[in-house]
Amino acid sequence: MEKTVCGVILFAGLLRVASAQYSGWQHSGSIYLLTTPEGANLPATASEEGFPLLVRLHQDFFDFSQAKANGEDIRFSTRTGTPLACQIEEWDAASGTASIWVRLPTIKGNARQEIRLHWGKPGAASESNGKAVFNESNGYLSVWHMGEAVPDEVGTLESQDVGTTATPGMVGKARHFAGRQAVFCGDKIANYPSGASPHSSEAWFRPEKPNCTILAWGNEQAQGKVVMQFRSPPHVTLDCYFSDGNVKGGSTLPMSQWTHAVHTYEKGDARVYVNGLLDGASKSTGAPLSIKSPARMWIGGWYNDYDFIGDIDEVRISKVVRSADWMQRVPAKDEKPEDGQFYSRDDQNEGTLYYNGSRAEAADLVFLKLYADDQLIKTESAKPAADKSYALAVKLQPGLIKYKVEFGTKAGGQETVRHTATNIVCGDAYLIDGQSNALATDTSEKSPPETNEWIRSYGRPPGNRKDAPGNLWCHPVWKAQNGEKAELGWWGMELAKRLLESQKVPIFIINAAVGGTRIDQHQRNAADPADLTTLYGRMLWRDTIALEFDLPVVWADALAGQFYLDGEKDKVASGSVTGNVLTLKLKTASVAKKITYLKEIAWSQDTLLHGANNLAALTFCNVPLADTNPPR
Repeated sequence: MEKTVCGVILFAGLLRVASAQYSGWQHSGSIYLLTTPEGANLPATASEEGFPLLVRLHQDFFDFSQAKANGEDIRFSTRTGTPLACQIEEWDAASGTASIWVRLPTIKGNARQEIRLHWGKPGAASESNGKAVFNESNGYLSVWHMGEAVPDEVGTLESQDVGTTATPGMVGKARHFAGRQAVFCGDKIANYPSGASPHSSEAWFRPEKPNCTILAWGNEQAQGKVVMQFRSPPHVTLDCYFSDGNVKGGSTLPMSQWTHAVHTYEKGDARVYVNGLLDGASKSTGAPLSIKSPARMWIGGWYNDYDFIGDIDEVRISKVVRSADWMQRVPAKDEKPEDGQFYSRDDQNEGTLYYNGSRAEAADLVFLKLYADDQLIKTESAKPAADKSYALAVKLQPGLIKYKVEFGTKAGGQETVRHTATNIVCGDAYLIDGQSNALATDTSEKSPPETNEWIRSYGRPPGNRKDAPGNLWCHPVWKAQNGEKAELGWWGMELAKRLLESQKVPIFIINAAVGGTRIDQHQRNAADPADLTTLYGRMLWRDTIALEFDLPVVWADALAGQFYLDGEKDKVASGSVTGNVLTLKLKTASVAKKITYLKEIAWSQDTLLHGANNLAALTFCNVPLADTNPPR
């Protein structure tokens, strides 16, 4: 996921344009804010006002030598020349990078919005102004960029740094908290929300240990505080003193990686968003928040008890409830369809097919062509970014339609198709969970060989690793007797057929039922939804390996190449840690029988797995893997 503070907006490369309104500036250009499917993918009905957009400049597409030494002459405007307020948080001409907040009057969903830049005026004075970008008119009460100093950019509070140090952050610098360190924001804050008034609290944080406080404000009295905590197993939770503001996130979060958390509250409705996605919600009729004024606030602790260890960046308190569109998800950096893939329709009655990635060779354009029943119906194209990455998307209409996509490049006027995916469908998805009655395959009857081109599932690979394909999208059967990849059970198949007949759209079903199991084995672990000891978690994770150690370990993405499945390298995509358990996410589903960590030929001091005690973990060779997936 691409991560950008307070919502994710993508923009295309810098395009040179002329501007009569800024005729005194020697240089100008345009960037484009994309809320279309290939960008933030906001619905057409979405509208956000006063949005602070983060614009990052890089020497690959911006010539820093043409601007003043500290960016004093940088200006932003609308397409028609109306000036836009901005704040330079970071300007490093030597390294060729800059991070600038630009306040946009309005952002519309499913649109392409032009923003103009102007630079190159030696006599220009700086107009960087945090108070013009962040203030009460767009809901902000306090904003901390957590840079070399810790001022509240809105100007509400006089903050005091208590021993923290500067460190690289998500945007410019952040502050490092080594324990018993914090930012004290005041104990007589008169204009913060009181009673059960709506509000939002947010921060970026990179934790080194759980069971600590990220930020806290209010007072230590009944229903009187908002305390954002990072608890064990690693997740975000809000302690609001037994009020309706209490809410807990469901995702297990990685240590030592940046995470964005937002808590929103209005009476009876508390939510927590993690990395742009809703991670927990609580609708309560219990005691509402009753925050007294004046309030107190700390970053990294509560009432001078400073326990956070790690880094914190971009802390914000708002007097409004930030919407889900304000924190919209963006698809993965490397995402493309496979043959036979199923896409579920959303509440707008359409599916979204993403094609994102990067290519080693240069190209003038990349394109994505969409065919419906072999008829070309849509072509999307874009110029690759400076790092040769690209992001394309097309909408799919649900129905008995078979889609095909062609991805390609265009260079020197010549188009080349690089990848094709066929037999793609869009419809409704279902999960079956339960015991033997839900499984409905443990019968003596022979399964009829029937299947249906419009009924889909996602299977397990066959038992022989050498024969296991990477693509597990498939047509399921009632009962697998001839090596089929997925089975739905007798009534599961009947359900799929009846849904297909009544809804007239493709149907996707996974049957994850297991006979003879207890009810508690099927329940969701709220603290760790992907817990592999639960059947719920196994439905989520169909291509993972869980390794249990004697002590907690620390994961880093550079370690992925140090694990070998049946002697083969480069099978692990990523990892995450919960307590003593390291979960490896595989690039494709696997039936490997053994795992090895660290071969002597690839040993490096920089790629060793360490425990939380900072001691290197012991290596292991050909450790047998138990099958944790339920039969289907």
